[in-house]
Amino acid sequence: MRRSRSRLPNSNSAKAPISGPGGRSPAAVARNKQNAAIAPKPVAALYEAYATVSLHDGEMDVFKRAVGGQVRTLRENLPHDDPAVTAAAFATGDMWLALRDGRTAELSYRAVERQALADGNATLAMLATLRRAELANARNDPAGASRLLAEAEARPAATDPALRSVSRVVRLRLAAQRADDSQVDRLVREIGHDNSTRPVLIWGPPL
Repeated sequence: MRRSRSRLPNSNSAKAPISGPGGRSPAAVARNKQNAAIAPKPVAALYEAYATVSLHDGEMDVFKRAVGGQVRTLRENLPHDDPAVTAAAFATGDMWLALRDGRTAELSYRAVERQALADGNATLAMLATLRRAELANARNDPAGASRLLAEAEARPAATDPALRSVSRVVRLRLAAQRADDSQVDRLVREIGHDNSTRPVLIWGPPL
């Protein structure tokens, strides 16, 4: 009886599966992490996908390591002003939120805000402040949320149409939390009539 041999997936295959947690190695990440310097975005995407699988499977330590790998891969191999690095700036704070640690998430977002201000990155700094406002709102701190929103809207970057749209959505969520129906209606109309930016998701069903 001839014994069949399984074939290992090609390291260049885009269809190579990511092994799940629970003792199984993250195969795709392990095969491709040495390519981080030449293809940081695809490698970071593998880490992000593995983090998602780990979170859904309840493997929180693996989840944290995968998020760390995602952020580190982008920061170490791309310019600091690359959009992918900017987008990943909040990944650590979002990770702590997923772990239900709002205090550490706030510290993480605040660190992003401070560094962005030091670097003169007005867009990232304002996005970080708005993220902090949303977190304060979610933690039932309406006064803190309103203060942070006002701080963000007072910055010069707030005149940017895209940031103004984000700010309106945050203000809408604050109004919804307060059950301020008149302001909610007004803000929905304003957002709906704003044609200067791409459409913004105001609400979506939980995944």
